[in-house]
Amino acid sequence: MEMKFLVRTLVRNLRIGAMMKTILPALAHAIVLHEKCSTGPVVSLEGVKSQLQNSTFLFEQSLSTEVTEAYNVIPNMDLLVPSLLCEGATFAASSLAMVPGTPIPPMLARITNGVTQALKLFHGRAFTCEYKYDGQRAQIHRLTDGSVQIFSRQMKDSTSRFPDLVNMIKELCNSEVASFILDAEVDICVFVFDIMFCNGQRLLDNPLRQRRSYIHDLFQEKPAYLELAQQLTVEEDEASIDNSSTLHRMSSFFEKACQSSCEGIMLKTLDIDAGYSASKRCDSWLKVKRDYVEGLGDSLDLVPIGAWYGNGRKAGWYSPFLMACYNPESEEFQSVCRVMSGFSDDFYKEMKEFYSGEKILPKKPVYYKTDEQPELWFTAEQVWEIRGADLTLSPVHHAAIGIVHPSRGISVRMPRHIRCVPDRSPEDCSTAADVASMFRAQTRKMEDSTVRVVTKFIVHGE
Repeated sequence: MEMKFLVRTLVRNLRIGAMMKTILPALAHAIVLHEKCSTGPVVSLEGVKSQLQNSTFLFEQSLSTEVTEAYNVIPNMDLLVPSLLCEGATFAASSLAMVPGTPIPPMLARITNGVTQALKLFHGRAFTCEYKYDGQRAQIHRLTDGSVQIFSRQMKDSTSRFPDLVNMIKELCNSEVASFILDAEVDICVFVFDIMFCNGQRLLDNPLRQRRSYIHDLFQEKPAYLELAQQLTVEEDEASIDNSSTLHRMSSFFEKACQSSCEGIMLKTLDIDAGYSASKRCDSWLKVKRDYVEGLGDSLDLVPIGAWYGNGRKAGWYSPFLMACYNPESEEFQSVCRVMSGFSDDFYKEMKEFYSGEKILPKKPVYYKTDEQPELWFTAEQVWEIRGADLTLSPVHHAAIGIVHPSRGISVRMPRHIRCVPDRSPEDCSTAADVASMFRAQTRKMEDSTVRVVTKFIVHGE
């Protein structure tokens, strides 16, 4: 048991409540107290507590915010702690230098249910539409020594998986470019859509329009090998729901993306609130997927956290599975639904082998939130894409509980397994906020539909 907890400590899977949102403010506390004790008289523990409560230490909250922001961008304690010790209470998140070879958490997008809704949200702001390619998110780093490293969505080094990509980057990179960090989607072709660092310069705070100008100077595009993401620009004076031409252009762009086997499109502000917010899901990035558009159902990336033993033909296998979303604020997995359709016999056999041994938990973890009582609890290991008919409030499932309804969560009705999502870690699955956003979008669609039906009845005198 000691070995088990030692290993869990090293791989950061102990789950004893010592979350990063607790540790980072504690680190700020330690720095402030260290400076105070170094420059003033030695104080007792009681004196330390009173000082922490004293209004003169309010600036500690500011330092805590800076430390948290720095870690969100560069989650590397080996870089953060030395910088903190050097700068002390004057530390600022922007002062922590970005280093090629150290991945940063990718920026994420909000869900919206169609181009019309997206245009409403970006009213009066210039923005861009991009194809949302159905590949693997990749962060491409060029170091000052000319070497290239590639990191996955979970910030794991994936360089060895893409030897051809490494050679292509070296071949197509302009000679005057010393270093960079790119955000891209890798399929058969590399589609570059953003840049966060170039030639020693941090670009996170630059608006997207400016960041794009750097990308154009990096490479010679090679069709079908390395390209910029397909784009459509909508300027400020065109960004209005009343502009039928803009709506038509966006709808056509979305249709072409779907015809090109893309998942949908991304919409991003170009000038206003258009920085790159590492590790955050922001309203300045919106995604419109085929799955979110009316008539195509809802799709979520969920984590299996438990199961029941199957009956009848499924005896000896697990069925159904209990699926959960993730709440990063509380670091909880919150149940969304049971799923028992969309599986092949081979998949059932594979899951029976996979979820065995230490992957079966002796009891329900405190960070699993649900009123369901499956016969088996699993460690959070995989991410599956689940599609359902619609979303509904649930007294049993805890997804997004307290966000839409004070005591009820949100559940997927008639869920079906679509595929496994191997390039996502459990903490990168759909969040409670995603589920709540999709529920609200569905509610708006129902309200709009009701208005149209009532209007039709009034107009026709029915």
